[in-house]
Amino acid sequence: PAGFYYKTFLGPGRDSWHRLWEPLIRRMAGLGRAPEAPDPDRYANRFAHCETLVVGAGPAGIVAALAAAESGGRVILCDEQSEPGGSLLATPETLIDGQPCWESLAAAVEALRDHPRITLLTRTTAFHYGLQNFVSLAQVLDRPDGLRERLWQVRAGRVVLATGAIERPIPFPGNDRPGVMLADAARAYAARWAVLPGRRAVLLAAHDSGYDAAFALADAGAGIPAILDLRAEPPAAVLEAAAARGITVLAGHGVVGTKGAGRITGLLAAPLLADGRPDRSRAGAIACDLLLMAGGWTPNVQLFSQSRGRLRWDAAADAFLPGESPEAQVSAGACNGTMDLAETLIEAAAAGRWEAYAAAAAEPSALPVRAIAATALTAKKAFVDFQNDVTTADLALAVREGFHSIEHVKRYTTNGMATDQGKTSGMMGLAVTAALLGQDVPAVGLTTFRPPYTPTSFGTLAGRHRAAAQSCSGAVRIGSNSAARCRPAS
Repeated sequence: PAGFYYKTFLGPGRDSWHRLWEPLIRRMAGLGRAPEAPDPDRYANRFAHCETLVVGAGPAGIVAALAAAESGGRVILCDEQSEPGGSLLATPETLIDGQPCWESLAAAVEALRDHPRITLLTRTTAFHYGLQNFVSLAQVLDRPDGLRERLWQVRAGRVVLATGAIERPIPFPGNDRPGVMLADAARAYAARWAVLPGRRAVLLAAHDSGYDAAFALADAGAGIPAILDLRAEPPAAVLEAAAARGITVLAGHGVVGTKGAGRITGLLAAPLLADGRPDRSRAGAIACDLLLMAGGWTPNVQLFSQSRGRLRWDAAADAFLPGESPEAQVSAGACNGTMDLAETLIEAAAAGRWEAYAAAAAEPSALPVRAIAATALTAKKAFVDFQNDVTTADLALAVREGFHSIEHVKRYTTNGMATDQGKTSGMMGLAVTAALLGQDVPAVGLTTFRPPYTPTSFGTLAGRHRAAAQSCSGAVRIGSNSAARCRPAS
């Protein structure tokens, strides 16, 4: 429960605490045991220098890498996924210069692999951004000879961050039930892997991109009984596209609950009141086996923040965006708030050439995140942090007990303190707290993003020296626990 770590235990006694209650609580919290057997795998380390390091091999990263290489100098392009392409991999209907994007992508990837000055690293995560553009990369190899991961320590003349954006979940009662998922994830299942995550899907939208996901599922054979849009007046273009497919759109509606035992079998939809809350007295049931959430997009600024860059609140983007940076570094694409693909490609090419470019501001297509949060302020079991099971009620408790700074709220509730460092929960946690306090989102502050970007194995950090008796966090021996993973400090 919220505030558990801030409570004082008056009992039981010391012996029963150590023998019974502490082990029980640790098991309930899901804390595992570090392995005791030696790690059978091997790890490697490599130092590298380049004129340009590009992090993220989506459309922005690919264009930036090619532009940087054509301008001269060595380029390293890394991406955590197994193949380049990013968002294009799940949107085959997208056109680039009148050509299907998958054809354009195949040609661009071939150009990357053939270019003599470009090193393409897939399955490689940039997890630490240090001083003077010293960036650490963790590359997963899993080779037959037992070489599992390689640590790249890269010193770059300049860095282009093209790390994209992360879709925002929407809080509502029962949003943790199996069968409730992000709209873009469902779109990827259908378009990229030819898997339908459900046969009868309902979309809960606060952003136009959710409609694209619903249409992709419909084109793949799923039924879409309804789209619930939190916005009172969705754009005419998406309404017309839904009508052309025979899909009913209920504008100004939210979810007051979900049904189902093993997974979702239905939901209760209701129109929103003037304060944003769903009107339970007018709720109606809709049968479904899949519920999609499309709450807009949060630019992925974690690495920029690690570089000691200052974030700025952009009201038009409804998000924190990269501001001033002390490093020779630039952000491009969705992580910079540029969501339009055509603008992204132009901005990325300019970034690769190290030229200034100001992308045209796009018209907002999403309900503000604070307004989304207002729909679930009084809801029960409306989850904000799905890893640490933090709900809107937990955040409300923190505010009632006097915690008004988001850093204090974070520590009291553990919102954003899981291994994802709030990538999915941070912005909504800010918005819920701001709504509870009656303040704007930037007024409640911003939490700190610390390395590593994602959990990184001790073996990768130790490399060939993993058998030596070294310590991590002052407690864990590398030699016997190198397969465990470091997580960011809270």
